[in-house]
Amino acid sequence: MNEQSEKIIEQTPSQIFLRFLRFGLLAWGGPVAQIAMIRRELVDEEQWVSNERFNRALSVYQILPGPEAHELCVYFGMLAGGKWGGFLAGLGFMYNSEFNHLPYWLSSVDSRWQ
Repeated sequence: MNEQSEKIIEQTPSQIFLRFLRFGLLAWGGPVAQIAMIRRELVDEEQWVSNERFNRALSVYQILPGPEAHELCVYFGMLAGGKWGGFLAGLGFMYNSEFNHLPYWLSSVDSRWQ
């Protein structure tokens, strides 16, 4: 099956955000565990993409600088919902880590200005 004829499951913006929020909340153990979880759900269980397409995307993101798991989330979000899908997938995946650090950041900013 070539990449053009491969079926991609279309998702609503809220479905995309919640799916990748779940990945961000549950994927502890670093990028290896995160990528394995994404592969299991999107390739093996729900068959969003073929294993070959997943491997091609992963190999590209391993060469590029940056976090592979987050880049994969953005890529699969774009496949499911276009540019906004990619944005929401990336935001959902990062949401937990960013907003858990927000209180610490706010307390450090507040103490610098006093």
